[in-house]
Amino acid sequence: MKESDILALSQTIWGEARGEGDDGMTAVAHVVLNRWRSGKWFAGETIEATAKKPWQFSCWNTNDPNWPKIGTMSLDNSELQKCAYFALGAALGYLPDNTDGSTHYYAYDVVAPPNWASEATFVCRINRHEFHKGVN
Repeated sequence: MKESDILALSQTIWGEARGEGDDGMTAVAHVVLNRWRSGKWFAGETIEATAKKPWQFSCWNTNDPNWPKIGTMSLDNSELQKCAYFALGAALGYLPDNTDGSTHYYAYDVVAPPNWASEATFVCRINRHEFHKGVN
């Protein structure tokens, strides 16, 4: 694991779940890691590539309001340091996977369920996100 992996994972946590509390930030970290480990079409070769894979995590989409800020954040940014705690804790196995292997989630109060959700297995709801696994 490289520093760029932890940076991208931390940025993704900030962009996707900074307002979701500790459980929500842990969950997003695990979803990125679970995707990476899956080796499926939605995974990249690295944690960074998985987090930044086009159209997978909305904070990396150029039309997302978080995108301009996360791309300039570094690990010495005080806002990002809390996210780095969750990124490292999940990646090193110190924080248990509270999503039971989920590879996908969506904000159920913001968007309609995505197409993939109808065939996926619902795992849990953590704050404003619903987590799923079994996406092919």
